[in-house]
Amino acid sequence: MTSPPSRTDRFFNFIRRLNSVVLSLLLLAGAGFMAFLWWESRPSAPTGPTAPPQVVDTAAGESETVDLDFTDAERIESARTDMLRLITSTGSVGSYGSRRKDVARNVLFISDGETTGRWLFKDHKNIVHALHELPEASRDANDSETLAIYVEFNAIRAGSQSATHGGPVDVGLARPDGKELTTVLRGVRVLSRRVADGRLHITFQRDAAVWQAEIALADFRESGKRQVAKVPQSL
Repeated sequence: MTSPPSRTDRFFNFIRRLNSVVLSLLLLAGAGFMAFLWWESRPSAPTGPTAPPQVVDTAAGESETVDLDFTDAERIESARTDMLRLITSTGSVGSYGSRRKDVARNVLFISDGETTGRWLFKDHKNIVHALHELPEASRDANDSETLAIYVEFNAIRAGSQSATHGGPVDVGLARPDGKELTTVLRGVRVLSRRVADGRLHITFQRDAAVWQAEIALADFRESGKRQVAKVPQSL
């Protein structure tokens, strides 16, 4: 007949069982920790750029699906404003026989401290051919103040060829924060421009004549214009 285990034997049996349980828990914790390290060390799946939204463009009288996107912001420091072009894109990148075409349709101005942005045009039915800051003359270009925003554009009309560069354009001026857009010339081909003494000096062709004009950047009013030449009718 086997004698019952003593109190000391029961104590050591309990210790052995407790050690087994603790060891098992440690092994499980170690395995879980290694699995966590493996999961965190996996290379993350590549995330490409977000695809631009697609919209239906009906400005030219026909429906066409285009990609809609913004360019990187250009900072107008003197006006504490960011300027972004709204771009429509058609075609595919790199596809055989196709060519991607990007067209600026509007300009968004975002000024510091304002809760909403401001569009240069009321709608998006224009093509922006050129967009520039007009700084005052200064020895240090970094310290020069922007006097106005200069834009060459066309309104889109059904069947028009407004997107063709080199054709007649309208010329507009706006404040550095995008306010007070004023069309100062219509249907011209700009040949040169410069800023001096607070005025825009611009040379342009309209029909068969070449003109020079001065436009005050303080109020966008024409302060002088003269015809300087006529295009030869024969050679």
